[in-house]
Amino acid sequence: MKDSSASYIDMTEIETEARLMRAQMARHMLRAAGEWFRGRTHNAHRAKTV
Repeated sequence: MKDSSASYIDMTEIETEARLMRAQMARHMLRAAGEWFRGRTHNAHRAKTV
């Protein structure tokens, strides 16, 4: 009984850590995509004005 509860806690900890990492990665991807999109639109606008 004691072992099963300990393994359950380990599983939940691993799950939370994985979720945190996934959220961090998603945030990083969003920021990278936003910067790329901003750069693209900025370059397109500059090309139009020149």
